[in-house]
Amino acid sequence: MRDKVLAALENKTNLPAFPLTAQMVLAYLANPKMNIADLANSIKTDQAYTAVILRMVNSAGMGLANSVTSVSHAINYLGLLEIRKMVYALSARSIFDQS
Repeated sequence: MRDKVLAALENKTNLPAFPLTAQMVLAYLANPKMNIADLANSIKTDQAYTAVILRMVNSAGMGLANSVTSVSHAINYLGLLEIRKMVYALSARSIFDQS
């Protein structure tokens, strides 16, 4: 993976921008007056982000008794740091899948 990233950086003069959804989510996360409902709405605009968050919160590792179907509830269970990590991971993967 490291070699692929380095090769992509060496071969590209212009790196692609983060996806729009990622930019919106990261802007909400950077705002100290951020509202969970607004954050959830920005995440819901992208099916991949929504699916990953719901898959994470409903995984066996979370150990929840009931399944979570709401992005807002998933954010509350996972926490903002996990959401931020997920956004960076998905964005980086989509950028390097394009190259």
